[in-house]
Amino acid sequence: MTTFTIELPATLDVASRGQSVQLDLAKLPADLIARAALHGFTQKIADAAAGAGKFAEANNMATPEAGAILMAKVVTNLEAGTWGIERTGGSGFDTLTKMCHTIARETLHAKLAAENKPYKTFTDKSPDEQIAILAKIIAGDESIEKRAKARLAEKTKLADAIDLSDLGL
Repeated sequence: MTTFTIELPATLDVASRGQSVQLDLAKLPADLIARAALHGFTQKIADAAAGAGKFAEANNMATPEAGAILMAKVVTNLEAGTWGIERTGGSGFDTLTKMCHTIARETLHAKLAAENKPYKTFTDKSPDEQIAILAKIIAGDESIEKRAKARLAEKTKLADAIDLSDLGL
């Protein structure tokens, strides 16, 4: 067990659906505050996986793998003393980085296939190891960022040509 000394406000105001209540924190026993903290951390980490579907699609991977990567990213941030990062599309990565990851994954997939090695040799790695591998691939090939920017520009161009009102949206 680890012992912490923390300062909290005397009360906590909680609002939801136009209503609010006030919790008097001074009335709570320490073990209940500890349970609340652990529940909050669990929820925070698990919530990161909510964007796994979009992240998986954007990075050409399985959804469970994406969820593990996103949760690991939150753990890394928490352990570094950062509560949150600006979320972009549920992934924690900006659009350019996501596209770079996609291209790096495609490159790695092709390389592994050329050497008759299964892609699973990559996906079996921990989320942090996978991110590190992708970062090495991106750092070792200057063209990846250029290709990612070109793909994003093409996507934007195609999106600009869509008239949402024609689609009933």
